[in-house]
Amino acid sequence: MFAVLVATVLPWVSSLRAGQSDNSSERLRKDLEELNVLLERYTELHPAVIAKRQQIAELQKGLSAASVKESQSLQSAREELKRLLEKYTDRRPAVVEQRQRISLLEERQKVVTRTATALQKALAELNVLLQT
Repeated sequence: MFAVLVATVLPWVSSLRAGQSDNSSERLRKDLEELNVLLERYTELHPAVIAKRQQIAELQKGLSAASVKESQSLQSAREELKRLLEKYTDRRPAVVEQRQRISLLEERQKVVTRTATALQKALAELNVLLQT
């Protein structure tokens, strides 16, 4: 059962790698693959399975923290743009650069959010499968 979940989640998680600034999605893919292998051999109570689940939980916490950090960076960038626009026109190089920075931050935030959401969904589905 878990192999089906991993087979559907891993390609999606792997597709996020290109847009993500760190290697969280790659680690997620690797950890889910390793958990899949472990669950084919052992039960949920095996120390290796427990340890792998803890690693995945830590990754989930890290992704949540990254999402908050990205959100704070984006808010700061927007505030800076507002200050710049009080002084300059849209064509001022500093304004153009700030808009580009905001665009990049928005994309990074989307990637982090999608990765965290995918991880939460995968873990929830895994827990349901393991309880049946």
